[in-house]
Amino acid sequence: MTCTVAVPVLDCDGRPIAAVGAVVHTVRVEPAKLAPPILLAAEGIAARLDCIAGGADGAAERARAHGRTHND
Repeated sequence: MTCTVAVPVLDCDGRPIAAVGAVVHTVRVEPAKLAPPILLAAEGIAARLDCIAGGADGAAERARAHGRTHND
């Protein structure tokens, strides 16, 4: 028997733009144990896409919004 575990990759506005998932044999892996690493992967992809889309200016704006500067 197989099971699919998937989570969305969200853009900076929280809209889904892609998904990350895995299909596993439930005899070998507990699907519930896959959710946290798949979620972490989706969050990492979203963060990288945001950096690419925002470029250096976007990163600088986000840093200022969080009270950080290049000297911090």
